[in-house]
Amino acid sequence: MKCLAIAAAIACACLKFGDAAAQDNHPAPYFVELAAGKASVAASVFDDDSTQWSGRLGYRWGVFGVDAGYADLGGFNNRVVFGDTPVDMRLDLSGWTLGANLRLPLREGSNFTARSGVFGWKSSGSGVPAGEQGPVLTELPDESGTAWYAGIGFSFDFGANTSVGVNLDRYMAKSILSDFHINTYSVSLEQRF
Repeated sequence: MKCLAIAAAIACACLKFGDAAAQDNHPAPYFVELAAGKASVAASVFDDDSTQWSGRLGYRWGVFGVDAGYADLGGFNNRVVFGDTPVDMRLDLSGWTLGANLRLPLREGSNFTARSGVFGWKSSGSGVPAGEQGPVLTELPDESGTAWYAGIGFSFDFGANTSVGVNLDRYMAKSILSDFHINTYSVSLEQRF
C-alpha cells in the first residue's frame, strides 16, 4: 500500500509538471512510467503467476531514449517433492533496470514502444516441508545477478504529454534453483515533462 501511495504521488506531480510544459509549448523529453499487471514464470521448479509492478524514469531524443527503473516481479509458489517429502517453495524476484527505449508514432495518437537493457535481479525464497509433524520454514539463500530484459507494447496518447499503454516484457534470471524466464503483461501510464 505504501508503494502505491508513493506511485500515485509521483504520477500526480508528473501530471502537474507535464501540463505546465505543454502550456509553455516546450518539448517534453523527460518521462516517468508506472506499470502494473501479471508476471508468469515457467521453469523446472516454479510454474506460477504473480502480481507485478515497475517504474521507470527516462529521457528521449526524438523517438530514442534511455531509462532507469525498478521491477518487482512478485512471488512465485510451487510444490516440489524432495525424496518422499513434499515441500511448498516460494521465490520472490525483483531488481533494477537500465536500458534503452523506442517510442515510434504510428497513426494519430498511437505509438509502438520497445525497450531492452540490463536487469540487476535479486531473489529470496523459502521452503515449507508439508510433513505430518507440521511445517518447518527453511529460508533459501538470497541470490543476485545480472541478466537482461526486453519488451514491446502499444501506447495511446491522452493529451500532449500523457500516454496509456499495454506491454509484454520478458525478464531473465538464473539462480541455483533454475533458469527463470519471466513474462509480464502490464498496463502502463507514461507522463512526459
